[in-house]
Amino acid sequence: MNGATRSPERWKECVTTTDSKFPQESSRLYVDNKFSQQAKQRVESMIQDLIATFKEMLHESDWMSESTKRAAIEKADAIIPKIGYPEEIMNDTALNEKTAMLNLTADGYFHNHLEVFREQRLKNLRKIRKPVDRSEWYVSAATVNAFYNKLTNEIIFPAGILHRPFFSDQFLDALNYGGIGFVIGHEITHGFDDSGRGFDKDGNLHQWWLPEDLSRFRERMQFMVDQYSNYTEPTLGLKLNGRLTIGEDIADNGGLKEAFRAYRKMISKRGYDEPKLPVLGYTPNQLFFISAAQAWCGNQRDKVKLIYLQTDFHSPMRFRVIGPFQNNPDFAEAFNCPSGSYMNPAVKYRVW
Repeated sequence: MNGATRSPERWKECVTTTDSKFPQESSRLYVDNKFSQQAKQRVESMIQDLIATFKEMLHESDWMSESTKRAAIEKADAIIPKIGYPEEIMNDTALNEKTAMLNLTADGYFHNHLEVFREQRLKNLRKIRKPVDRSEWYVSAATVNAFYNKLTNEIIFPAGILHRPFFSDQFLDALNYGGIGFVIGHEITHGFDDSGRGFDKDGNLHQWWLPEDLSRFRERMQFMVDQYSNYTEPTLGLKLNGRLTIGEDIADNGGLKEAFRAYRKMISKRGYDEPKLPVLGYTPNQLFFISAAQAWCGNQRDKVKLIYLQTDFHSPMRFRVIGPFQNNPDFAEAFNCPSGSYMNPAVKYRVW
């Protein structure tokens, strides 16, 4: 279906399977070898910067009533950040207890699958009628991805994504804010996209919008749906489905705007700018957008592109750059894009 000519290497299959069946145990191995406390602390600081910036954007929204703004700000304040890994995996005793009931064998691959499956189902049954454990992680720390959970109003950044090209202790702040800062802003904004906006600060399905505010939100959203629906995937010659991808598109556009604002605020507090890139001479602002664009560099077979174009809630990677950048006046200013040019259109769309 996707054009692959052979199966993945056996070691990749084994690592992936082990990580999915024993996420906490494999997380411990990964964190011990690949993650630092300094990285965790720096990302924590960036998250607070991004949430504060998003709240400023809410204050500036001239299309929202004050009561809806207050509810939105309360929801932003209530976001629970989870960074790197769950602390419980550093406790050997607790980890051993989680697997003590499993009867695993070195040569019983199918049997081991059944054992893990059985224990996972029993674990879920034990949760019935108990309060939601908001401290629980549902992904491995080695995962190269980030998440927003609208049912718990939390943002999750596993240790696996807190590496190059998204983040590094050795990077300029321009690169980190353009990379992982863009991702952080994206996940924060998911709480206020077409789906997330229907849930309140505690993750309950609750209408906290005034009807007139919701009407204006949908109007702004439709402009962005139309914008993305007019893009054509060049290899396949097919249009994007802006209705399918609108949630991710809102998050991309809002996340880029938040990350750049947060970066410039941080530089303003520091009192001096970062250096230009040697030889090539890119400014810090330009490096921010280059880093943000690099996050979506990738290559896919045409068959995969076709499947994703028809089923994926995300726009194709090239348009996750083009769309938000076209709508961002800070990008146009950083690269001196002529007014009315392709990357600096006269009309720009935004929800947040």
